[in-house]
Amino acid sequence: MANFPKTLVNSAVLVASIATVPFVSAADEAEFSLSTRTFYFNRDFREGPEDRVAMAQAFRADYMSPTFAERLRVGLTGLVNIKLDGRNNDAGTDVLRVESDGGTTSSAKIGQAFVDLAIADGVDVRVGRVIMGLPLLNDPDIRSTPGAHQVAMLTGSVDSAEFYAVYSDEARTRSDLSFEEFTSNGEDYEIVVVGGRYTAENGLGVHASYGYADDYQRQIYLNTNYTFDLGDMRSLLLDFYHYDGEAEGNLYSNPDYNSTMTNIAARYSMGNLKLLASFQTIGGDDAYDFGWGGSDQTLHTTWQSIQFNDFNRDDEDSWQLRADYQFPNVPGLSGWIRHAEGTYEVGTTEVDETETNVDVTYTLPDGSLQGMSFRVRYAHIEADAYSDIDELRLMMNYTF
Repeated sequence: MANFPKTLVNSAVLVASIATVPFVSAADEAEFSLSTRTFYFNRDFREGPEDRVAMAQAFRADYMSPTFAERLRVGLTGLVNIKLDGRNNDAGTDVLRVESDGGTTSSAKIGQAFVDLAIADGVDVRVGRVIMGLPLLNDPDIRSTPGAHQVAMLTGSVDSAEFYAVYSDEARTRSDLSFEEFTSNGEDYEIVVVGGRYTAENGLGVHASYGYADDYQRQIYLNTNYTFDLGDMRSLLLDFYHYDGEAEGNLYSNPDYNSTMTNIAARYSMGNLKLLASFQTIGGDDAYDFGWGGSDQTLHTTWQSIQFNDFNRDDEDSWQLRADYQFPNVPGLSGWIRHAEGTYEVGTTEVDETETNVDVTYTLPDGSLQGMSFRVRYAHIEADAYSDIDELRLMMNYTF
């Protein structure tokens, strides 16, 4: 889980999956939804660092206006995060807002505020503060509330192809209230991300993206995947990812930084069971830095980005085995277990790290609270270079 100074860029965006609120679509009436999340986080370090415990009750309200003049819509998202518990180093959990004295507290903020404009058939613009969901610019919803980016985005689609361009000059972390400019060495910079994806009639999927932060860093992302239909409720997915990153000026902490990350995975599905094997390798001269610095919290999207580890250290090779299962006799119950191991070198010493995850979700299939979900996520980490860790996350989600 190597971390580096990260900084931002100018970007322009994607299609309907860019944010958690849908992109431009004509509507005669306003749309509103209210969701809740109860989130508990406990990271237990066996040695060394202080444990991290936090719990919060989050509320999220999403609003999309009716369509004005057949082209314009306005979107707003409100986020409230109420502190229920915070102990030890709770400021390090990224669940609660951290005050100037290092303590933690509840918070309320505008999560999203944007304007959507349909400028032509299949071509849309979104401007404002948005929860992003692109491979090279994203705000993962992995705590009680997500972060966001300030962006100007252009998206388009032609048949089975989708294109996007995004510019971003500010970001906010998931626990902070304010947006911050991307800054390094006293200079501001912006992020630009362009890309697109295509799905062929035979099911072959391709996604390519290029991100650039002036005088800071550039990244290239490639993904291709194909699912073979084996009949009798069986299929085989082959999935390939490649990232390429390089420093582009003097604002990045290491002007000579260069790294690649390549991941290949195969998943066999048979009825309610899925079995996956994944391998990832880091090339170049450095650990792979998938973020843009500042308040950006972008994560990479390969199969090796798991609950705690990203297996992105310098020259690290890692593999993973995973099994998913839906329980047919208990409607709404599903889960998976995975084990991943990585190896890299520190000087002349070979270093190992392993992580085992168990993830179980139960969603109420009917009744007055249909759709309410309960999720348990457990991780056990063992490593030569840092303390062994047990981590537990509990979530309850419901959308009214």
